[in-house]
Amino acid sequence: MIESMRDGLPSDVVKTVTTAIDNANEELRNINLQIWNNPEVMFEEFKAADLLSSWFESNHIGKDESIQGVILEAGKAPNVIPDYAEGSYSIRAKNSKGLYALKERIVPIFEGAAAATGCTVEVFWDALYEDVLSNRTLAERYRSYMLTELGLAAEDMISIDESLVKHAQNGSSDHGNCTYITPGIQALFSIKAEDMPHTPAFCEAAGKDFGHAEALRAGKANALIGLEVMLNDAFYQSVRVEWESSMKEAGRL
Repeated sequence: MIESMRDGLPSDVVKTVTTAIDNANEELRNINLQIWNNPEVMFEEFKAADLLSSWFESNHIGKDESIQGVILEAGKAPNVIPDYAEGSYSIRAKNSKGLYALKERIVPIFEGAAAATGCTVEVFWDALYEDVLSNRTLAERYRSYMLTELGLAAEDMISIDESLVKHAQNGSSDHGNCTYITPGIQALFSIKAEDMPHTPAFCEAAGKDFGHAEALRAGKANALIGLEVMLNDAFYQSVRVEWESSMKEAGRL
């Protein structure tokens, strides 16, 4: 996979570090009945969503982990006791192994908040993005093709080791899921955008001639390593051995 990036970074980064992320949607029910039975606790004990937020804000998680949330529904009119609340939370960790461990801690928090407030809770998980298991063998060959065959200057493409240190990504990518199935990389290329991705300025830069030319060059490098994987069995075996080692380290093999 290749992806464009903003200006201000070296023109090309061949190996990136991304995080793993999953989304939890929680629904709390039967709130109004409990409040009618115990009106004196209406504004304190029965704020299940607030109990969740309080735990998340106390930061009982690692420095490379994060939990972000939003309350989607908690009543639709003033002075009317709701019987339903809903929130959505993004749980992020350094890698998939850490994410699954964090998710196991999150579910009891939802259940505990519901039990403490006399509610029932349903938790739905969706949008899992695993971390990208970058294959160094593929990355080195991609970099070689960019420099020797496709005209990119050496000063415009940092080394693989430097990219891992200086340009680790706090974001996540659906390509990470693919790298747990088959070897892959997620290389970045510059389109000289003046702002971050997912902004109007970045979108505008992506539509310009320079961005198109760089996308074609990066795409050609991807195609060349793809052909080599198919035609050079020794190269394929080295890629596969590295990937299997990464999978064992991740606890998947």
